[in-house]
Amino acid sequence: MDPATEPNPSTPDGEHRARVLIVDDHALVRGALLELIDAQPDLKTCAEAATIDEAERAILTYEPDVVILDLTLSREDGRELLKRLAQRPNPPPVLVLSMLEEALYATELLALGARGFLNKSCPPAEILTALRSVLAGRVALSGAATERLVKRLAKGRETRGSALNAAMRADTERLTPREREVLGLIGRAHSTREIADALGCAPKTVDSHKRAICEKLGLDTTDVLLRYAIAHHEEQGGVACESAGGAAAESAAASAVRLG
Repeated sequence: MDPATEPNPSTPDGEHRARVLIVDDHALVRGALLELIDAQPDLKTCAEAATIDEAERAILTYEPDVVILDLTLSREDGRELLKRLAQRPNPPPVLVLSMLEEALYATELLALGARGFLNKSCPPAEILTALRSVLAGRVALSGAATERLVKRLAKGRETRGSALNAAMRADTERLTPREREVLGLIGRAHSTREIADALGCAPKTVDSHKRAICEKLGLDTTDVLLRYAIAHHEEQGGVACESAGGAAAESAAASAVRLG
């Protein structure tokens, strides 16, 4: 049976449970993830897929809230799905779960639109924490990947010079002070609710600011806005990711929150 053609029949419906699509070419891995996810009170598996085409059909059919994606799908590259999703309006966030070395691939995958990257060897609890972080609009990386990313960003700032910084500064001068504040909070991986709480306004007001920022900067989607905001934040000296404990670890090069 095509794993993407039918939802998991054992999963009870519930509006409070986030819908998860599992994309992996190994049935044993899909089964283990399904069992882990469906045991959670706030998560449920809505469908499974073994190929990129199956994943695209499942996304259209079941509208998952988050996608778990393996990078090596038989003879396919999971990065192709990230590229296709980037062309869609409002695609679901993607958490990459792979046997590949996360510290080597994290930067590239975040640039392609992934919201997180974990190695398959990580504990089950770390996968659940990452899923919830991605669903909340945050970036989820393990400690090893975060450390390498921070070092790469610091080195890049030393070697790139000020050209990119100057260009972004010129762009953001079009924004109002409040819009620049919202952009900065997005770049630190805060969710809409967290931004609203920080600014003392309603989430709908934050969404209005996001639309205004996209219009002024020529950004097509919220995913493009997120990547721009993260890049802008990096140029200002930091990057934010989410940890199991939710605590921030400050460093001279960047601000990073580690999983695990």
